[in-house]
Amino acid sequence: MANAPLIASQRPTELTCLTRPTVEPLPESEQAFLEGLLMLKFLIVGTATIAFAGVAIAADLPHPQPVYQNAPVGKMPIGKYPVGKTPIGKAPAAPIITKG
Repeated sequence: MANAPLIASQRPTELTCLTRPTVEPLPESEQAFLEGLLMLKFLIVGTATIAFAGVAIAADLPHPQPVYQNAPVGKMPIGKYPVGKTPIGKAPAAPIITKG
């Protein structure tokens, strides 16, 4: 019967019994430790945020790109060397070497 709903006449008229119980304050040393821990958390989160922002900014910086050079059109010596210019079956003439 402890969990039975209250009848309207049994309900409290004041809010004093519905308030939370008071909690004893922490000693100063524990409170200072918790404040220092909170400050350390903020410091770590702030440093990580700045690091991520720095990485994002660095990713947006322009990078030097290689300069594209047009291929020289019509300037390659294709077919100008005497390779394969002799008739098939005939060796090229030996160069004339003179001594003296």
